[in-house]
Amino acid sequence: MQEPKGLLITGANKGLGLEFVQQYSVKKYQVYCCCRDLKRCDALLKIARRFPFVKVFQVDVTNEEQLAGLADELKDKPIDIIINNAGIYGPRDAHIGAEPISAASMLEVFNTNAVAPLKVTEAFIPNLCLGKDRKVVAISSEMGSISGNSSGGSPAYRASKAALNAIMKTMALDLGGELGIKVLMLHPGWVKTDMGTDAAPLSPEESVSGMITVIDNFDGSKNGQFLSYKGEELPW
Repeated sequence: MQEPKGLLITGANKGLGLEFVQQYSVKKYQVYCCCRDLKRCDALLKIARRFPFVKVFQVDVTNEEQLAGLADELKDKPIDIIINNAGIYGPRDAHIGAEPISAASMLEVFNTNAVAPLKVTEAFIPNLCLGKDRKVVAISSEMGSISGNSSGGSPAYRASKAALNAIMKTMALDLGGELGIKVLMLHPGWVKTDMGTDAAPLSPEESVSGMITVIDNFDGSKNGQFLSYKGEELPW
């Protein structure tokens, strides 16, 4: 019997993360799920009870000690795909000059959205090297596009996603050669989630289904690409 492919996903307890778990579990992946608080993971734990290949871990991706603990627990486990999905928005509808934006809130968003995906990936490079696909995916946003910014606002979120894109592009160059690790940034679209709000036109099911197709088809020939959930290349 062929061993299932391994998937590590952060922010797995709701929204896009939960939908990724749902769709990959149906595909019979060995899914390692990270969430900050097991007390807020009822839907995720329900999936884990249904699918024996789904494992849930309480991990704060900004906590390097907890990441190291999980890496030690999953030592020697092949991981084919890492999906860095955990993220926060920060001050919503903030505009520079309209009101002060605290450095603390900027750094919190930056740490979660940009630094944490780097630390997660670093922690599990040995596991990726044991996998066959060797793919690292970051859930970015078109709001991280500098040339695409025509409306302003939300500086913390925009800056964090632009930084994430820069880090992931560098990761593609640093890890894509000898290690053969493929790096991809994805814009999920405007999705009906807590972050996207009910005004969004796209369902999590449609967004994630599209992103999984893009991930499946990504061969790394253009390593470090920034694509939409439809596979369209996005501007930096």
